[in-house]
Amino acid sequence: MQTDKTKVLIFSLAYHPYIGGAEIAVQEISKRLRGQFEFEVITYKFDRSLPDFEFIEGIPVHRVPGRIWGKYSYFWQALKLASSLHSKKKYQIVWGIMGSHGGLAAWLFKRRFPQVKYLLTEQSGDSRWFWLLRTWWWRSWFKRIYKEADFIQVISSYLAQMVRSYGYKGALKIVPNGIDLSWQQMDSILLDKSLSLPPQAKVILTVSRLVKKNGLKFLIKALAFLPDDYHLVVVGEGPLRQSLQRLACRLKLDRRVHFLGQVSHHHLPAYYARADVFCRPSLSEGLGNVFLEAMAMRVPVVATPVGGIVDIIKNRENGLLAETGNPRDIAAKIKEAVENEALRQRFIHAGAALVREKYSWDNVAKNMGEIFWQLNKK
Repeated sequence: MQTDKTKVLIFSLAYHPYIGGAEIAVQEISKRLRGQFEFEVITYKFDRSLPDFEFIEGIPVHRVPGRIWGKYSYFWQALKLASSLHSKKKYQIVWGIMGSHGGLAAWLFKRRFPQVKYLLTEQSGDSRWFWLLRTWWWRSWFKRIYKEADFIQVISSYLAQMVRSYGYKGALKIVPNGIDLSWQQMDSILLDKSLSLPPQAKVILTVSRLVKKNGLKFLIKALAFLPDDYHLVVVGEGPLRQSLQRLACRLKLDRRVHFLGQVSHHHLPAYYARADVFCRPSLSEGLGNVFLEAMAMRVPVVATPVGGIVDIIKNRENGLLAETGNPRDIAAKIKEAVENEALRQRFIHAGAALVREKYSWDNVAKNMGEIFWQLNKK
């Protein structure tokens, strides 16, 4: 059926059910704007049991299989499918999610069909050194993914500076990710029994990929400077799980560190509701949706002053900033956030107010819609 809506083709390496901050953003934005725009997604088929095509919340989603090189052939497989689809549907905008796989596919599509407007979203929380090491052998091409975009949307001022450092001189807008404010109305459940927590345990919660950039080894080391009734609950999975578990054992903290693995995003409110404090002592961060989630659930936050975190957390106004890589200082800030009741209440109220005013998905979708309209008029 023909439609007069502006057609937007999205390249995203991951998509439902494999979701992180960027993928959640695409879902939340597209479902709010689908009355104004016609979205379509091409993603990678991480699991053979998943269908090649399905509708997710009314959005058509194509999954392309990997060939010899697995997900590293995504951009080529996605480009072939997109070219075929474009011959029939004539997209007006192509939207690349992140400057790696999704951005590469979108940039190549733009080069093949230059009349289509190219929007790039950058949300990476990895450091510039990480990307330098990953892209040194194709650095000039990697920069062109940014430099040749018609518009770039980033989620923090830190990422805006990074994008400019790649040589991009075009239109740019900071639109942060949002938070599901309905979480505040969800009932909590008692997790103490399933986690074998003492009744009066003080719970430090972190929701993180178990990777170097999230600084979890410093959080485990910080636990050694805290009283025995402090317990650390780690929600998330990643390649460092075994080494972090060994660290906890070596420090004789294994009974106070609880690794829960991956938890459905829908069930996260229960964990936030049980937490006395949220902490992720990041080494780099694009924005950090988990900090906003904690604030929305009225949990005091301890973080480090890196990347996009400083866009969210103002030290001693709505959270505490600890020295990066310093377990003793991280522990001191956690203890203060838990035990200083006046400070704690200030953080709870200021954090919840910030999320309500600035980080609702409705506001995010409105800002993204303005970008789509601007591109369509060019």
